[in-house]
Amino acid sequence: MRLLKIGLVLISVLLLLIVITDARPEYESPISLTASDINNGKYMFYAAGCGSCHQSLQSQQRLSGGDELKTPFGILVTPNISPSVTHGIGSWSDMDFLNAVKTGVSPDRKHYFPGFPYARYAGLTDQDVVDIKTYIFSLEPVNSFAGQHRLLFPFNLRRLISLWKAANFNFSRFLADSTQSALFNRGHYLVEHVAHCGECHTPRNILLGLDQDNPFGGSVGFDGVNVPALVPEFLQAMGENAVVNGVLVNAQRLNGKPITQNKMLEVIKTTRLMTKNDRRAIYTYLTERNE
Repeated sequence: MRLLKIGLVLISVLLLLIVITDARPEYESPISLTASDINNGKYMFYAAGCGSCHQSLQSQQRLSGGDELKTPFGILVTPNISPSVTHGIGSWSDMDFLNAVKTGVSPDRKHYFPGFPYARYAGLTDQDVVDIKTYIFSLEPVNSFAGQHRLLFPFNLRRLISLWKAANFNFSRFLADSTQSALFNRGHYLVEHVAHCGECHTPRNILLGLDQDNPFGGSVGFDGVNVPALVPEFLQAMGENAVVNGVLVNAQRLNGKPITQNKMLEVIKTTRLMTKNDRRAIYTYLTERNE
């Protein structure tokens, strides 16, 4: 009888864990949006860095995936996000894409590993996300497999990501601050969500989520490279042109020397495609935000 009770308790705990760690999509019914804008989709695609992550340095095929991110728990491999039905996302609906980008849940209801910055993309508007999908689906499909993640046990168990999400992921939409200028709010949207600058420039907590008490405080990447802090007073002292044109277009450090760090150079490939007003918005937000 005692063994039976223990067995029932264990089964109950197991069932509870299954429920708690289940990947629940946020979008489960069609949403109402205006007609997709492929030009906005292309712009946001580059601003969000989609192409730079989902293509390895060795590949000449756009969106083929295969880029490797080394972490303390193993290696993450970016997937093929071309419109290939076999190896990419060609069979995905708008809701599938929204759930993946904004909630980190795959079409087959599995958690994505947080190397994919969905915790930042959660703030994107639904329209921008669907526009990005429209642009991606206008590109050529790449019919090749990107490769598998190579993670250590138990970090390869996707259900455990639910615990990471509970501690580090808050699904919330971007809300403009009515007390701030339109330029500041645009910069907030771009920095915090679209370009997800904090993913590199903010230190991480013990669970490898972003340290919300020290935003843009600088960090050391998994590759051991030091990522500088984005201190408002320092950026103000250097001046708008040094950031808007020097850093974000000409790949120059604030001291005038060339930027050589590969990841930042990939970022600059996208920021130089932004309008000058958007680059000014980024500068405005970074220099006027409350620390």
